[in-house]
Amino acid sequence: MKSICKLFFSLLLLFFIQGSQKESSITSYSSIEDSTITVKLSFVGDIMCHTPQIEYAKIGSDSFDFLPTFKMVQQYLSDSDITFGNLETVIAGRSERYSGYPLFNSPDELLDALKF
Repeated sequence: MKSICKLFFSLLLLFFIQGSQKESSITSYSSIEDSTITVKLSFVGDIMCHTPQIEYAKIGSDSFDFLPTFKMVQQYLSDSDITFGNLETVIAGRSERYSGYPLFNSPDELLDALKF
């Protein structure tokens, strides 16, 4: 048991010695240009379509335009590198009935407007 402990502590000591040597070599490169990368993130809340929103976006018997819905917030989100939102609806296609609460199903055009 003593020999296992000695081996463990010897390896641990070796690890720390090598780590301290790496730190000194890293600090010698500190004059290299800063490589910091900045990423701008935006987060929005729930994205869903209640029946009045689906009716508002309807422009034909089976076509929709959700772009006006997001026009006012586009300026706040377009500067971001990545925007996160919680899609609180399903996109189950035209074969299912488009509906709001409680059985959400939104048109595919909602996804196009979100990309915008």
